[in-house]
Amino acid sequence: MAQKDLAQKDPAQRPQILIIGGGAWGAAIAAILTKQPHLDATCLVRDEATAKALSSGIVPRLDNMPLPCTLDATTDEALIAHADAIYLVLPAAATGEAIALIERTARPDCPIILCAKGLIDVADTTGSTGTTALLLPEFMKQAAPNRAFAMLSGPSFADEVIKGLPCALVASSSSKALADEIVRHFTHSTMRLYSNDDPMGVAVGGAVKNVIALAAGISAGLGLGDNAKAALITRGLAETGRLITALGGNPNVLNGLAGMGDLTLTAAGPHSRNMAYGLALGAGKPLPDALAEGARTAPILHQRATALGIEMPITHAVTKALQGADLTMLITELLARPPAPE
Repeated sequence: MAQKDLAQKDPAQRPQILIIGGGAWGAAIAAILTKQPHLDATCLVRDEATAKALSSGIVPRLDNMPLPCTLDATTDEALIAHADAIYLVLPAAATGEAIALIERTARPDCPIILCAKGLIDVADTTGSTGTTALLLPEFMKQAAPNRAFAMLSGPSFADEVIKGLPCALVASSSSKALADEIVRHFTHSTMRLYSNDDPMGVAVGGAVKNVIALAAGISAGLGLGDNAKAALITRGLAETGRLITALGGNPNVLNGLAGMGDLTLTAAGPHSRNMAYGLALGAGKPLPDALAEGARTAPILHQRATALGIEMPITHAVTKALQGADLTMLITELLARPPAPE
């Protein structure tokens, strides 16, 4: 396995891009960036077995799916200190620990590009519950207040990206210069990037879409038809917009890739872990072992919505479904809600 020679690093060489995370999405992003002629990309992973597999051109987390190129993969955390930009491609639950490591090790001017969708558990400073959960931009303001960051999000199945099929994502940052830089990273690839300046809106869209996709799966598992699924997706976007507004974001972000785009893909079928989880729940079948982020985030988002005084009826219904409530009764309750303008 190739290792970087840190002692001979030339400051004039191509930008050093570090991708932390060797799962399916981490490998997909690393494969895209590795092929860019204007970058030098390395994938940092936890264990030697994963590093050796990626360096051999296969992705263990995708049943050893072949990569279009071998990756420069390593377990050497010393590379963090030499990175010009870091793509953090880990599940939301592991993101906090990684950001703490980056804060201790990386240069102050090295930005973090957050690629997770979900919530990070942190210690509750109120002393009431022991832990609380924050969206990624909220967590960054607390854990790394002086570091530039961006969100990378949108409709993207990792296996299709690895196969070289086209997709489009959004790079979102309050720093236009950073968002534009991320767009340039992917210039010569099958991944087309757009930019916006609303990381909070992007983060909310990425978290809630998993819950709405789970609801769409439940509906399909119950055999309620395509009309019901379309209604859930549309009204799901409406309640996502209410949460974005309450948290200071712009609900217009839902018209783009981080909203409508990501939700329609995640709710398209069982290729999506959240949709597959909902399908099994609705059909009364054993639940899949694969992580469905929506199952963890639904109760937290419902709690936050209640505290903010906003209505998120689909998120509420999914929360009750996960707690074992009768699914037919939940559908009846949704349909019995008072009439309201769209």
